Amino acid sequence: MKPEQIAELRKLLENATEPPWAYELVGDKCNDWCIGVLVDANDQPIAGEAVQPFNEETGEYGERPIVVDGICEASDNIPNAILITSLVNAAPSLLALASFAIEAREFLREHGEFVSDLCDSVDCPRARCVAMRRLRESARTLDGGKAGR
Repeated sequence: MKPEQIAELRKLLENATEPPWAYELVGDKCNDWCIGVLVDANDQPIAGEAVQPFNEETGEYGERPIVVDGICEASDNIPNAILITSLVNAAPSLLALASFAIEAREFLREHGEFVSDLCDSVDCPRARCVAMRRLRESARTLDGGKAGR
């Protein structure tokens, strides 16, 4: 993946409805589904499959999830709904991971000679220290500033 592709996907994600997304089966006699932002009876967002709660003791259903922003599809292809919601929910982490991989690759390309000039071998403690410091900095960015020092 190239940096331009990551930037384009980030822009698409920024312009789309913010995750988490969910999907809900909406047909009693068919397998139609809706995807988008759904909340439960407590106004909490739902990620993944949205299921209407069922009380086994009373035999009654609770409140249905509320669709805040979504689209529906009249189709028997439930795997599409699962894939779309899963990818949207994972997109921020996947894009951060892709950026991290590109940064690590670029670091090794730019500093490979520098590291080898410091030591006779990549196994040298000083070379590992330089590489690990840079990777930790990138990991902190990926982890929202929480990665170990």
